[in-house]
Amino acid sequence: MGRGYEDLELEMLRRLREGDLLTKDGVKYDFASAIRLLGLHRDNMLRFHADQRNVTAAEIRASIDRKIADIRQRIADEDKDAGEDNQP
Repeated sequence: MGRGYEDLELEMLRRLREGDLLTKDGVKYDFASAIRLLGLHRDNMLRFHADQRNVTAAEIRASIDRKIADIRQRIADEDKDAGEDNQP
């Protein structure tokens, strides 16, 4: 993975762990776009590696879908935990 994509992934994970959901300008961090960008990059990288390992495109897509679902679930869990923390 390219260094920029690694940085994006680490930044996104840091924000989720620390609850840092706003940018410096006070705008909600765009996790959806970050996830899409990382997914597209991984799709390209997996396709490249699949060509070298004889893995089908369907297997690659299934792997990407699982990873995206895992990230979405982590975000949902974080949102749920944040909501529970804010209840009286």
